[in-house]
Amino acid sequence: MNSYPKRNFFHTENNLHFQKKRIFKNGKKTLLKLLKLLGKLLLKLMCPT
Repeated sequence: MNSYPKRNFFHTENNLHFQKKRIFKNGKKTLLKLLKLLGKLLLKLMCPT
């Protein structure tokens, strides 16, 4: 009876860890996309065609 809540606690901790990892990965992807867009805009500003 006593060991059950402990196991449950560790389970939720693991879930939080995985969620953080996933959010971090998605954040990196979106950051790269934004950086690429910014680069394109800068190129357009630097050498307008």
